[in-house]
Amino acid sequence: MCAHQDATFLYTDPMKLVGFWFALDDATPQNGCLKFAPGSHCSGVHRRYVRNPNPGSEELVGYNSPAPTYPKSNFRTLPVNKGELIKINYF
Repeated sequence: MCAHQDATFLYTDPMKLVGFWFALDDATPQNGCLKFAPGSHCSGVHRRYVRNPNPGSEELVGYNSPAPTYPKSNFRTLPVNKGELIKINYF
């Protein structure tokens, strides 16, 4: 599973972020609905997507640390119907 935190890509200081996820079609566990780890927003941002400090590199951006791993048992599925909205708070 490719887990991420939206705050990895959207840096704010202080970190006050709200995300909106609109279902364009019915989203089910069979077709890839959103999965989340309850309470994971309380553990802080685990890595950031940042500008590469090496001016000679061909890669302009990258991560400031390796990808964290999470137990699959931490995640819950969140099926939604077409047209529904999921609000995601990061503070």
